[in-house]
Amino acid sequence: MRYRLDRIRSGLARSEPFAGTARLEIWPWLDVAEGTWLHVQGDGRHFILIPGRREALAWQKGRGVASPLSLPVGPEGQGGSAGEWVLVGPLAGEPEPWPALAEKLGERLPLAERLGSDLAMLHTEFAHRDATIAPSAAFRTGRLRPDFQVTARSHPDLAGFIEAVVKEMTGLGLALALGRRAAELVLFASESPVWLGLDTAHRGDPAVDVSTLLADLLVRACTADGAADAYVAAAAALWKGYISTAGPDFGHSGMLQGSLEARVCRQIGVRVLASVDGEKARNGQALLAGQDVVRAVGRSLLMRPFGRLEGVFTRVLHASRHFRERSGGSAREQAGGER
Repeated sequence: MRYRLDRIRSGLARSEPFAGTARLEIWPWLDVAEGTWLHVQGDGRHFILIPGRREALAWQKGRGVASPLSLPVGPEGQGGSAGEWVLVGPLAGEPEPWPALAEKLGERLPLAERLGSDLAMLHTEFAHRDATIAPSAAFRTGRLRPDFQVTARSHPDLAGFIEAVVKEMTGLGLALALGRRAAELVLFASESPVWLGLDTAHRGDPAVDVSTLLADLLVRACTADGAADAYVAAAAALWKGYISTAGPDFGHSGMLQGSLEARVCRQIGVRVLASVDGEKARNGQALLAGQDVVRAVGRSLLMRPFGRLEGVFTRVLHASRHFRERSGGSAREQAGGER
């Protein structure tokens, strides 16, 4: 790894963004499905280096902040095989990934609200721009198959409902949807959001992005001891920020139960369940604790869906408290809900 980083550093030093930089530091930053993302720092500027050839990748404050690079990764003097990368930055400060940020949002509710507002600005700015009509192949392989389709196979009694959710979300072209996993969707730099995943962006359902982040927070509420209230409060603040900027009628599908909020509720149920029964869990990355809580919550949100997020938040808090009060034994699923 050290040799590989040295070769990448050498290539970066010869590239235009770093010409004249006195000292470059580079180290692994985040492991994702496609490989390891790197943190690059030089002369007080911060960047993220992402492996692979991608389309426009990142957006911050109304502008693109990513560019393609070809850097050597092979032995020097042997043609130096080149690797394709995307450089994101310069960033406003040291980058912080979603997993680390999410842990703090319960104590920093204004930041959670700002995150929601910023996502709404991205959605509304791109709502009327040209974009691919159908979901991209990357979206299908990265989101639909591992979360929705694998989860449906794990719960055949709910498969029909999950398939209906997929049909709905892939049939809507209301805004530009990013469609990546939460950990790969956003990073923060000096409390300024940088939205990733434009390489999988398509004209789709804005509920995809909103439900991705909310579901991640609600799963944390179910699995983090003594922190359920904080995570649910962070989720509520994120939604408040989003809807206050986008407006309550943004993203309405025009169909029965077609409001953005109702679709977010339905998608959250699948995403919560996918955290224990989706592809990631099947590949040995299941939650370490609280699986019974999460599975019960996910099933209950699908068996009788809520139409308002207030009900979802209340359900998560109730389930978390109820199941954590029980020591040992099998947890009885609660299937109550409100429409």
